[in-house]
Amino acid sequence: MAWLLIFAFQVYVLVAGIRQARRAGTWSWSLFALVMGWAVLETLVVVIPLMYVDPHSRWFVPMLCAVGAIAVFNVVWMILVARRWKFGPGQ
Repeated sequence: MAWLLIFAFQVYVLVAGIRQARRAGTWSWSLFALVMGWAVLETLVVVIPLMYVDPHSRWFVPMLCAVGAIAVFNVVWMILVARRWKFGPGQ
């Protein structure tokens, strides 16, 4: 049931971000596609390894910690790299 709340929150954040970008004049479909692709990649980085480890195994918690750390590292790295990019109409 909690996944419904998380999904609803993400839809809210997405719509709010689109509206804010349109008001600022920085909306672009290419940026939207990049963000959605990145979200799918991060989801796969977390979900796929956990699908192959038994939840009752002694390796589940270390694997969960490892994939969580990798996902956080990827997000931080992407933020640092993307801050140098310039998106928007005509760029």
